[in-house]
Amino acid sequence: MEPYTKHTASTKPFLGWIGCVLFMGLLAKGYAQQTQIIQEICGQSVKSYGVDLQDNNGLGSTNSSYDWSVLEPGFQGTITEETPSGNQVTVDWAVTPAGFYTLLVQEYDTTTSCVAAPQVLQVELKGLQVQLESPPEICAGASVAFSASVPGGTWTVEANGLGAAISSQGVFTAQAQGTVAVYYQVEEEQCEYTFSRMIEVLPLPEPELADAFICFDADGAILQPAFLDTGYSDQTHTAVWWHNGDLLAETSNQISVSGLGVYTVEVTEMGTGCTSLPVEVVVTEGSTIIDAHATVSEDFDDQQTITVHVEGTGDYQYRMQGGVFQDSPVFTVVGKSTTYAIEIRTLDGCGTKVIAATVINYPKFFTPNGDGTNDLWNIKSLREDPSATVLIFDRYGKFLVEIRPFRSGWDGTYNGRQMPSNDYWFLVRYKDRNNGRLREFRSHFTLKR
Repeated sequence: MEPYTKHTASTKPFLGWIGCVLFMGLLAKGYAQQTQIIQEICGQSVKSYGVDLQDNNGLGSTNSSYDWSVLEPGFQGTITEETPSGNQVTVDWAVTPAGFYTLLVQEYDTTTSCVAAPQVLQVELKGLQVQLESPPEICAGASVAFSASVPGGTWTVEANGLGAAISSQGVFTAQAQGTVAVYYQVEEEQCEYTFSRMIEVLPLPEPELADAFICFDADGAILQPAFLDTGYSDQTHTAVWWHNGDLLAETSNQISVSGLGVYTVEVTEMGTGCTSLPVEVVVTEGSTIIDAHATVSEDFDDQQTITVHVEGTGDYQYRMQGGVFQDSPVFTVVGKSTTYAIEIRTLDGCGTKVIAATVINYPKFFTPNGDGTNDLWNIKSLREDPSATVLIFDRYGKFLVEIRPFRSGWDGTYNGRQMPSNDYWFLVRYKDRNNGRLREFRSHFTLKR
């Protein structure tokens, strides 16, 4: 604290009034009234000052307020009051240029509005001008050299979690995007000065390459090349590509390739010149479907399962009759006898294949009433087997008729006479689809009139 008081052992006050204005001055021992005391301080200093520290427990004269100022326009610091009356302040001289300055305090009586004569202190502010040079911005991960017009100082940074660092020679690096403050501290005439410069760390492009595949047919011919995309536009970024370490001619951010192996890309943003770290992707052979077939569980069961078998490499999905694709190759069919279309696709999009699966079953009833619906009975799911035959009997075992699945079917008559509503039995002989062996199946159905 630098005290300035009206009543000290080394000063003699004099008082004079003009109207309501009270002039108060200080006469230092051995000096005339005009003699000025000079305080010599270092530039960038932060100093505390006070007046009337003996009064009111250090809070200044009762009913007084104090107004501080620096008269010269070159002052570029701040004055902060530390007490309610303002008799104590902190002056941050900050970047005020070197020179002589007048610190003035004016006291006011808040009850009478009287103004005391100002007290002043002459301050000689030392100074040092140092110019810091560097580019205003840098790409993350790069290095740049700072320089100072006055040598012999110490470099530091305020990293702010950006991975920033600076060497004793002023070589700066930062790993992440953001703004970094670089400080240079130098000492002269027992004064320490700190200078700063902000530098912007620019982000690097971050290309992303998705897994890519080249689709081949069963003979090894390319059905579809791989497509590589950095995620950036050619309007704003350029790209450099390598294949297995060999530089490619392509500079686009989207390329099609026909060779298997490792592809590497570096992307540069045109506006900043910042280049990404290298990014790699391995282009592999896509999935194939060489052949596929379906097996069906026990024929004529009320609930049957269809299982798809694929010969090839890769992962597949399946759907039946244009439904939703599923990962499981197993479908469950209840009761219905028909041929189903099953589509197989590879997950990487390299191929699709459609196969047929026939569920063999028989109608549980028919209504031969001439309305065009269910007028004939047959096992149509065996129509692709030309050897299949169906023998029909009444409930007592009397043979009525033999039909073939690839023909129309039984109309419910025997020797031109309509048979009554009842249950009828049948025996079907056909070839097993899986092994070609002859099979037989017996059951019954209902004729309704």
